[in-house]
Amino acid sequence: MGFRSLHDICNTFAAKAWWNFRTQNSLLTKFLEATYCKRIHAVSRKKNYSQSHIWRRLMDARNDCEHNILWKVGNGNLSFWWDNWTNRGALAMLVDQSTHSKNTKVSDFINSNHWNTSNQDHAV
Repeated sequence: MGFRSLHDICNTFAAKAWWNFRTQNSLLTKFLEATYCKRIHAVSRKKNYSQSHIWRRLMDARNDCEHNILWKVGNGNLSFWWDNWTNRGALAMLVDQSTHSKNTKVSDFINSNHWNTSNQDHAV
């Protein structure tokens, strides 16, 4: 008859909410980042049952969605460590390093449309 599962509809809305969280600089995004991501990036944040239901649902959506997101470098306004711009996943998950700054941008390593390898060597 064309009925859709309520579970699938909820998962779809949660995936869209995760996408909006990752791509928009809304008041809700700022609030959630300030509340749950003070020191670490949302991609690496662990789900905890003391967190709000909305945030836990976003964490579930993240686990389903994040590996399917491929970011275009464009002007380099991407997280160097936490955005999947290499098509291999977030670099922070691939490179063993104790600290990966959530504020480091791809543009920090580009100079006149070329890679600035001196910054790369320092960061990695």
